[in-house]
Amino acid sequence: FALVTLLLASSPFAHADFNGHRFGLGVGVAQLGDSEAYVAVGAEYEYRLAPMWGVGGFANYIFSTPGITLVGIPMVYFHPIENDWYINAAPIAQFGGSKTEYGVRVGTRIPIYLGPVSVVPQASVDFIAGHRNLIFGLGIRI
Repeated sequence: FALVTLLLASSPFAHADFNGHRFGLGVGVAQLGDSEAYVAVGAEYEYRLAPMWGVGGFANYIFSTPGITLVGIPMVYFHPIENDWYINAAPIAQFGGSKTEYGVRVGTRIPIYLGPVSVVPQASVDFIAGHRNLIFGLGIRI
């Protein structure tokens, strides 16, 4: 039930600047429901609308048989203390095999700043068609 992600994110804006864009790419491992673990890749985008609010989306591809794609748009980001920590939520679609299923993703992340690099623990839960995917990650922000 885990997705371990290496997140490579960069922005021309400092974390305190709310007029910025944030883009992340990830590689990791995912387990959907009670299935085996699979390699996964993903991307995430956020545009900061205000100090506490952002909007964007994400896409993940899981290298299972058949392959599974998860897409969430719009992803709403809430930054309770106006920094890079957020709580997010999005409607999602899961494409794989011969069927498409729909659900919701909720998650959070909190960066730990270590000079010019940040370590970013992440956690999300997907609720899709009566099952639950737990997603955990550890990112690096440059």
